[in-house]
Amino acid sequence: MPGAILMGLGSILGTGIFVSIGIAAGVTGPAVVLAVAVAALVATCNGLSSAQLAASHPVSGGTYEYG
Repeated sequence: MPGAILMGLGSILGTGIFVSIGIAAGVTGPAVVLAVAVAALVATCNGLSSAQLAASHPVSGGTYEYG
């Protein structure tokens, strides 16, 4: 069981960190750091928005329910 968990986690992190950054670097070139910073800002805003919705409308289903 721990092996399966670590394998899944490695796949997620490996794809997210190495493959996505490689694709972004190919598209944006030297501005990849700025592109990652903008993506982090957008992800933070999305997370905070979902947290605010969850705090004001505590229903089961989360994001699917809000949509």
